[in-house]
Amino acid sequence: MDTVISELCKVTGKIRDIHGLHLRAASEIFKATAKLNCDVKISRDDDPLRSGNAKSIIALLALGATSDTLLEVTAEGPDAEVAIKALEPYFYILA
Repeated sequence: MDTVISELCKVTGKIRDIHGLHLRAASEIFKATAKLNCDVKISRDDDPLRSGNAKSIIALLALGATSDTLLEVTAEGPDAEVAIKALEPYFYILA
């Protein structure tokens, strides 16, 4: 039986794009996470119930995140650390 190590990585940040999380930015985030072996969730800090799967462009757009919106990114799975690093170009990481 193989042992699967599941990592959990969490960061808080803001969208780098001055226009917020628009279609192009959501598409780039989708491309950065789509093939990774982990679950990536992005949620608004001011409303944790508003969260979306980073592998879904529609879910990302539904967040309605502006450039000032504080977001929490949670990645869980074997590629969790890789996912966080892949998203660094799109977020100002605060913590």
